[in-house]
Amino acid sequence: MRAETENTLADVRAATETQQAEIDSLLAEVANAKADAQAAANAALARAAVSQITAALDSGASFDDAIQSLQAADQNDIPDALTNAASQGVTTLAALQADIADAARDALDAARAADDTGSVGAFFERRFGGRSIVPREGADPDAVLSRVEAAVRTGDLGTALSESEGLPEEAQSALGPWLEQAQQRHDAVQAADALAQRLSAL
Repeated sequence: MRAETENTLADVRAATETQQAEIDSLLAEVANAKADAQAAANAALARAAVSQITAALDSGASFDDAIQSLQAADQNDIPDALTNAASQGVTTLAALQADIADAARDALDAARAADDTGSVGAFFERRFGGRSIVPREGADPDAVLSRVEAAVRTGDLGTALSESEGLPEEAQSALGPWLEQAQQRHDAVQAADALAQRLSAL
């Protein structure tokens, strides 16, 4: 009788353990499902926020709300190029294209004014010199600025910024405000594109 009772108790314990294992498995599945659902919701929210940022970069509007949405979606590694520009927005490509001609002219004037070679050519350039309006080869400021402007016209700010590094200090200084705006826009767009690619894998 005692052996029979012990066998019964053993069966009960085994059944209890089996049931507990099944309960634990179900609870784990529920927890995983909730985690997966939350991750999917966060990914969708983050992708929507990046779309808002891209639209804001195109229009020049601020995008603080989109940055906050990214943070709410557990995206805490947001590039500085975006967080730093969020409150004020960035200069639009259209505005940079509209301003480049005047900015390039000022930069060329500054470079020519700083040319102290005393040559007749330098004198006439300062006095009557025009400006190249089509891109041309060469390392002189006029040639460099012609390539900068051409790149901006096609929307290639990366090339424009790279070309501008070949300008003399005086020209770079005169072009400085435009370059700062162009660099901020370029960095923000690059960061937004990289973030969108990363989120597309989620």
